Amino acid sequence: MATVDDDAGTSEQAIAASTWIMTESHEFLQNMLSYLPALELVKCARVCHQWKKEVDLILRSREQIGWVSYNYNTAREGGSDHILGHFGENLDECVQSLWSIPYHVLMFTELVRCTDYTIGTRQRGHFSMPGCGFGRQQKWQEIHHVLDLIRDRLPQQCNLLSIQTSGTVGTYRNMQLAGESEGDGAATAILFPKMQGVNIEHLKVTRKSLTEGSLREALGIAQTPDIKCVLLFGFGNTPAAQFLATRLQTSFRETYGWDPVIAGAIGDDLLTKQDLTKEEIMTKVIGVTFSGPNVHTASVLLDSNVCSKEHVKLELQKLKKVGLCEKKSIAFMFACVGRGVDFHEEENAESEAFHELFPNTPLFGFFGNGEIGCENFACGKAMTSEEDDGDSCMDKLPEIMHGYTTIICLLSFGPAT
Repeated sequence: MATVDDDAGTSEQAIAASTWIMTESHEFLQNMLSYLPALELVKCARVCHQWKKEVDLILRSREQIGWVSYNYNTAREGGSDHILGHFGENLDECVQSLWSIPYHVLMFTELVRCTDYTIGTRQRGHFSMPGCGFGRQQKWQEIHHVLDLIRDRLPQQCNLLSIQTSGTVGTYRNMQLAGESEGDGAATAILFPKMQGVNIEHLKVTRKSLTEGSLREALGIAQTPDIKCVLLFGFGNTPAAQFLATRLQTSFRETYGWDPVIAGAIGDDLLTKQDLTKEEIMTKVIGVTFSGPNVHTASVLLDSNVCSKEHVKLELQKLKKVGLCEKKSIAFMFACVGRGVDFHEEENAESEAFHELFPNTPLFGFFGNGEIGCENFACGKAMTSEEDDGDSCMDKLPEIMHGYTTIICLLSFGPAT
């Protein structure tokens, strides 16, 4: 007959076995924790050292890029009680469900005040544009309040770069186009995690760095020769963006014999000014660099002669033929404010053409007052002697600043295929 002591011993053995499974069994922990999104995993990592070890392994194996888009004209019907409206709801849902922790967030927005996120109009051009109806000090108080609300919804270590624009291009999380907004009331944000072989950095520029002899040293990128893509954003009526883009072209061509993809546009304003020094703010230009062996990129230029959807698709075939892997990719579209519905005589002509050719690649961007970029299909390869034709590489620098054009930049992340 079993004694009380026997029952106690059996119970203790069962507890010990359960404890071992819950704290030491690699297979069990991996299987159990693998079903959880990133933020839930972060909470689980606080349980014990072994759980933290397993969580770290799982998070390192995940590289999910997240994004949020809102366009008043194509948003779901009905109001929202969220302080940031449907955009805020979508941001909360995205962050909570992401399988990776975002470390860099790039945001293009027509919206500034909290009321801009909750109130709009379907009449094109009548949206309450940022800065309308209130003074400069009140404007920046509103901006900082909204940025604080956004940062509160992101992990603490996130770097946020937010740019005010006159129009945006976005993609919903279900891969349906959010459409091209031209002042209708829209915002889009891309959430980048840490990815193996990929390094994303903000490029902060001062007037001194623009005039230094060695630009790359002045910008702090001299030790990063494998920069594959530079997104550049200027603000207002400034020549600094064009000057910087041209100097970057020259510097990389002279040093490495090849050009990184440079793409961007002139936006209305930089909203995250508090993250910069006074000298960096005064240049009115900022950038984002993508470097590393797992970054692959190319860009195409749609000039003023490309004025129909079919012609856009024809030009985008050049980008398709580069053959970049689309499994983990994103694209940026920077268009002139004059290339919207009035130019093409139909809505979403360029973004829909892209979506038809690249259905698995989300597209983001904005309408600007000057476009930065050129056709670049070299994918970071040095120019060959055949391409040089005996002339100096420096004689062949393509025009980098444009008007009435669209720049589309495709970025692919992962080992080369």
